[in-house]
Amino acid sequence: MSLLHEIWLCEFCKYEPETIYKYLGIFGSAENAFKAKESDYKKSEYYSYLKKFFDKKRTLDSAEKLVEECKRLDIHIMSINDSDYSEQLKNSYLPPRILFIKGERFNFNDYLFISVVGSRVSSRNGRMMANQLCRDLVKCGIIVVSGLAIGIDAEAQKGAIEGGGRTVAFLSGGVDMIYPAENRKLYEQILENGAVVSERPPGTVGRKYFYQHRNRLMAGIAHGIVVVEGTMQSGTSITVKHATDFSRDIFAVPGSPISEQYDLPNSLIRDGAPPVLSFEDIVRHYDNRDDCINLLENGMKLLKNPEAAYSATLNYEFDKEDEIILKYLQSCGDAQLPDDISEHCNIPVHTVSSKLTMLMISDFVIQEPGNKYILTRRDLF
Repeated sequence: MSLLHEIWLCEFCKYEPETIYKYLGIFGSAENAFKAKESDYKKSEYYSYLKKFFDKKRTLDSAEKLVEECKRLDIHIMSINDSDYSEQLKNSYLPPRILFIKGERFNFNDYLFISVVGSRVSSRNGRMMANQLCRDLVKCGIIVVSGLAIGIDAEAQKGAIEGGGRTVAFLSGGVDMIYPAENRKLYEQILENGAVVSERPPGTVGRKYFYQHRNRLMAGIAHGIVVVEGTMQSGTSITVKHATDFSRDIFAVPGSPISEQYDLPNSLIRDGAPPVLSFEDIVRHYDNRDDCINLLENGMKLLKNPEAAYSATLNYEFDKEDEIILKYLQSCGDAQLPDDISEHCNIPVHTVSSKLTMLMISDFVIQEPGNKYILTRRDLF
């Protein structure tokens, strides 16, 4: 009956974390709160606050209906008392008493989670960095956490999926409420390659302040967070604050000091956060730690076709012309036309086109609208 009591308390408190923990502080447990008698608290210092509590009828009917509804929607309800509930999250601020999970059912204690966060209004370079970074992180056994928002969040989760790994999306509303709508396809891909998680029940529409609650969960479940882009007053800064409070590792991708989008990561680096130029800057923090080796190995076992995931970059060897083209694209930063690449590299255009095709197949470049090509990663040389 403990799960029903936990659901009942969450419903009674409208799923507001602070209110839930205020009642837990008084009664000790959800079950005690449900069974509490008014006569036992009339002399309590909390009685004036509890008067409204005792005026309401207590019943588990609604909790039972929610359990049935979640079964119908294939949504798993995880209690804080379950063995697979994240110890990381349990030891953070106001851990959810219950989590609603759609998709894969992780034992959250068996894997190493890294939250990748950044601005919705992101730059192309920032999105590329988030995508490539997460493609590589999952190949090392890391599970990527983000928030399904447009911009950095979406690219991080796309990268994790493209790398053949797993990703977890934390939502501000219910796990059946896809927001933003343009990320529907990504949402469906995440369900096939990970999970969507929320502390609020299905059908809940996200509110502005729910995102702050969601951000504490993304920081709480993670071993570390990576800040790709963000301003000093952004939602990303709230996630960073939570991560700092929870003593999580904080990494940051450096950027131009004249770009406001990099104010937050550059500030973090100035204050001592390790700068991230590639996935190796993150992985080296964990791959020799006794408490993380098994977690990474477990994550490697979840990779889809791990040999294929690594084959592109391992099997294709650059020749001199490949290197010239790649170094030119690296120096440009922006996407380039084959004709321009040919002219600057002094390589016939038909050879450039052939080389770009192979480099694209091998995942070193991508083609953008207008037949322009750009590097997928910055750490080739």
